[in-house]
Amino acid sequence: GPGIFLGIGQQGRDHEGRALVLVKAAGDLDLGHLLPGRQVHPEGGLQRLYVLADSTGRDAQLVCAPRRKGGGQLMRARRLVVLAPVLAALGAEPVVADIEEPAAMAQVLASSSAVRVFALNPPGSIAGDPDADEDRTADAIAAALDAAIVDRVVALSTYGARPGRQIGDLGTLYRFESLLADLNVPTAIVRAGYLFSNWDGAAETARTQGQIAALLDPTCLLPMVAPADVGREAARLLQLNEPDRRVHHVEGPHRYTPDDVAQAFADALGLPVAVKRTPPQKWRTAFLEAGFSTAAADSFTGLTALANCDHWDVDGDPTRGTITLKDYINDLLVPDAKEQ
Repeated sequence: GPGIFLGIGQQGRDHEGRALVLVKAAGDLDLGHLLPGRQVHPEGGLQRLYVLADSTGRDAQLVCAPRRKGGGQLMRARRLVVLAPVLAALGAEPVVADIEEPAAMAQVLASSSAVRVFALNPPGSIAGDPDADEDRTADAIAAALDAAIVDRVVALSTYGARPGRQIGDLGTLYRFESLLADLNVPTAIVRAGYLFSNWDGAAETARTQGQIAALLDPTCLLPMVAPADVGREAARLLQLNEPDRRVHHVEGPHRYTPDDVAQAFADALGLPVAVKRTPPQKWRTAFLEAGFSTAAADSFTGLTALANCDHWDVDGDPTRGTITLKDYINDLLVPDAKEQ
């Protein structure tokens, strides 16, 4: 039946407050893409949708499944007002609530039955203290869910999540998991591998300079995954007849190294591409020179030290997506390939 699916914007947090968009969906949720991806224009009408937006509605992301077979696609709109008519035509109602106000979020969640929530804690500002930002929003999300009556929660986390401070998302998302585990709500955790989309920004230097920048050891074998594959697993868990309470690790069909990423760019471009690595002793300086605050640079340096060729063992077999690194990079460089 109808429910409300909760998304916290991953992009474009402004300085005046952070907000989320709640969508009262007309039907079951089908997520083909969950995280940022390329811009497409769905054809043939839409059946399912999910919206993520920041507090101003900038960079709003409409996640939807076309009526035709083939899974979901992502469409971006610059402002929420652009999305509103589209959502209304699809029988969905966007509702904006401030992430800093748990009572407002809870009130919206409590206004519908059969509520299933997808929760992701947005990244903190690298200009300030991102760990403190993320702890504050995690507290707010958990408080809202505790005050509302929801059927289940599926939360996004990361491979390698563990207790600790100044280790970036590894620590803040582990704390987020723990907060949700303390709620009297069935909660499943989706721990995603290193997202292929983290390499999107390397496309320009691969094309123009024949190199990609990396902090990681070029030969380090890492669990990487396409955002779309993470979305499909979250959608599956949200739509189960009985709620799941486990931790699910999601990665691609194979593990890859930064050298593999460079080769994928090289194959797609028809040009030689190499990895230009920043050595560990220069990580913190590199973050500071990129505009990170001292607190942010310390946190991201700690995260990189743990993520750099750490052992990525998981309990049981991970869920493996179907999108390969080669396919992702090809699609990134030739965005219209799938429509041809």
